[in-house]
Amino acid sequence: MPDGATRPAADRRDPIQDPGVLLLAQRNDLVGNLAGTIAHRFNNLMMAISSYAEVEIKKSGPAQRRNLERLLNDTTRVASLIQKLLALTVSREFCPQVLSVNSVLVGIGSLVEEMAGEHIATALRVDPSIQVVRADVGELEQLMLTLALGARSYLAGTGKIVISTQNTLLEKKSFQPDELSSPGTYVAISVTCAPGALDEQATSQPAGEAGAADLQSQAGAAAREIVRRAGGIFRTSYFGGQCMECTAYLPVCGPAADESQPAPPVRTAVAGNTILVVEDDDAVRVPAAEFLKMEGFKVLQAKNGEEALNVAERHQGQIDVLITDILMPDMNGPEVAQRLAQIYPRLRTLYMSGNSEHTSALGPLQGGLAVLQKPFRLNKLNEQIRELLAN
Repeated sequence: MPDGATRPAADRRDPIQDPGVLLLAQRNDLVGNLAGTIAHRFNNLMMAISSYAEVEIKKSGPAQRRNLERLLNDTTRVASLIQKLLALTVSREFCPQVLSVNSVLVGIGSLVEEMAGEHIATALRVDPSIQVVRADVGELEQLMLTLALGARSYLAGTGKIVISTQNTLLEKKSFQPDELSSPGTYVAISVTCAPGALDEQATSQPAGEAGAADLQSQAGAAAREIVRRAGGIFRTSYFGGQCMECTAYLPVCGPAADESQPAPPVRTAVAGNTILVVEDDDAVRVPAAEFLKMEGFKVLQAKNGEEALNVAERHQGQIDVLITDILMPDMNGPEVAQRLAQIYPRLRTLYMSGNSEHTSALGPLQGGLAVLQKPFRLNKLNEQIRELLAN
């Protein structure tokens, strides 16, 4: 093209309208929707397995009970793993909350270890006096997984990763003028990685330029954005030759979290209380109803909203608690609750959901209402019901 010539308008492509960009965006949306659908089915399946196990535990002797409890623990670990992986692929609403960083790190520690690989040792060293921060749990988990992947690339196959936490005082003199706007106490989450063989069979490889560039450009960029959204600062430093440390500084918002033993569950008298369970999946509804009957409740069941209204119309007496899935065919959970509240003004409602995004169906009614995310333990369901009745 001659100097000074203007490129025809047809040749100047807006990146947003570029067919390749649009195709990638559509693909990502498709993958996200597919992942959400699979997660919903998976949650119901895990819910069914764990629920039947809990029902059988109440009927079994000590020997059988131990095996069933192992099964329960395994289903909980699998479900937690899937939820963490799903959080990396499905876009979700940013929901910051006051939390203990230590609790989040301990919960995701096993997944970080798996992602690091068998020839990279991982260690978690947390300060028990750590103060609480305000952050999004999902994004904090994503931060740790991102740094673990970046550290694995940097280490080129072998070495060790140490994750640590501590309270630290940040002063302006240690930062660039525009880097630290609010000096004070921060929680420092450090990921330190050092290359080196773990055993005689593992071959130690030096951290190459490609590994360092990957951590700085890809994982580093993602980590900086997550930390920025939490109001913090992200830094990378090198020491001792090839050792590297990435640190996220998050501003504290309160004293150390009380991580002592939780208070015992509320044990409200259940005699005479009636519960209506509305769930379209038999594998979830049936064991839940059986478990609650064994706990002393009177239990009614319905597969959908229309059937729930018919069951309520035929029922002679009060219905005290409605347990309903949020999204159902024809009539969703909030609509069922609204219709039944006209008949039973004192009705308490407990929602169930297999996808955190489904809580948007509650709209302005969501505040103050109880929502259990599937899969959950039936013991947890029992505790939630008793708390509702106590209040």
